[in-house]
Amino acid sequence: MSLRLFWKITRKHKRELLLSVMGPIEQKQFRKIVEGKTDLPKCFSSRKAIFIQVPKTAGSSICDAVFGVSRVGHMPYS
Repeated sequence: MSLRLFWKITRKHKRELLLSVMGPIEQKQFRKIVEGKTDLPKCFSSRKAIFIQVPKTAGSSICDAVFGVSRVGHMPYS
């Protein structure tokens, strides 16, 4: 199931709860994704995957090994 479809079928109060734990910047980025106004990097969409990087845990090296690119950009949580 796509994120966009999931968002549409999720009840309004549950969507509001999910958004309430995000800051305003993260909410804006998230809304762009679920409304289809932005795309994930091709290396993620071609594999139907996302990569959540934890700071100081060799994330760039892991991304390079798994996806073949060391810098794909990011959408920070905080």
